[in-house]
Amino acid sequence: MASPAAHGQGVTTFGIGQVLFSFIFFISGAATAHALEPATRPAKASAHAPSKKMAVKKTAPLAKPPLTKAPIVIVDPIPAAIPSPTPPPTLSIAKNAPLSAKPYWKSKPALLKRMLDERFITVSVKRESLPDGRMAFIMAGAGDVNREKEASARMAQDYPKLKEISDHFKTVSFEEKTQKLFIISEALGYEARMLLQLTPISEDWRSEVQWEVIWGSFKGMKGLIGFERLGPRSTEVSFQGRYEAKELPLPPFLMGFALEVIVQKVAEKMRTYLEAHVP
Repeated sequence: MASPAAHGQGVTTFGIGQVLFSFIFFISGAATAHALEPATRPAKASAHAPSKKMAVKKTAPLAKPPLTKAPIVIVDPIPAAIPSPTPPPTLSIAKNAPLSAKPYWKSKPALLKRMLDERFITVSVKRESLPDGRMAFIMAGAGDVNREKEASARMAQDYPKLKEISDHFKTVSFEEKTQKLFIISEALGYEARMLLQLTPISEDWRSEVQWEVIWGSFKGMKGLIGFERLGPRSTEVSFQGRYEAKELPLPPFLMGFALEVIVQKVAEKMRTYLEAHVP
């Protein structure tokens, strides 16, 4: 049962109401008892009655009904609806998903062969116009790494090392408990400050770090870094990102081929780091 203090003003209002109700009940009870009480005055003598005084028998008045107080009942407030448990995060794609639900390189055999034989890193940066007048900024890319999936994912999540991998990262700060990552990056004289919320997910065949920009440049942008097992010591490392807004925060020339080149160079440095360092 909730304590009175938990009800605050509700207890005070009920107390005033109780006093007022008791007062009204007391007045009405007293008036009723007075109305039921018989007259105790002697009756007038009749004209034919003898002059001798007659004895008048007094009747005891009716007892007044006892006053009762209404019991104080404190009722617990209606409990708030219990929220449904948040479902656990899931991978962005299913293992047996159709090609139409997978990234663009999965449906291009020639590109996959080039990624395997030539260790080519594919990158796509594009803009699209949306029906509601907004713009969509879409990034995606992938490359093969000669390292097992678990080690690749673990090393890639050593975020403070990003500054060592590429000088495009000026500031990197990561909070393990809340899985928040703060980054200041720079390219072609333009700086971006972002706070990302990270959600790591892992299954046997694939691991992901899903992310969302919750503050700063590109706020609302969502994406992931994927690590998919290709073999005992081979992993496909990929990234995807999508941002929608009325106005994009970077000039058009930087949100196309120029950014593709920058991302590709950073990805090459990341692969070298993953393959050369002992996890």
